[in-house]
Amino acid sequence: MNITLQTLKFQETEELKTFVQDKIGKLFSLRPNLIRVDVTLKEGAKNNPVNKCCELYASLPGENKFTKRNSSTFEEIILKAAD
Repeated sequence: MNITLQTLKFQETEELKTFVQDKIGKLFSLRPNLIRVDVTLKEGAKNNPVNKCCELYASLPGENKFTKRNSSTFEEIILKAAD
């Protein structure tokens, strides 16, 4: 299981790191051929209520998957992006 987490414009907490590892880690049991998942979390403008962004880039043999989601909390978008 290879998960990389990058955060832009903020410092991640230990709780957020654990949440990402738990939720994204479940993808590896659903897709046994999954090689790695790169997770990028960003914060946008403070005056925008949906200012959190999550990008997932999943590497599989012969193909790659990318998804991007926005929401008001990182936990919510991590769950949405992992679906």
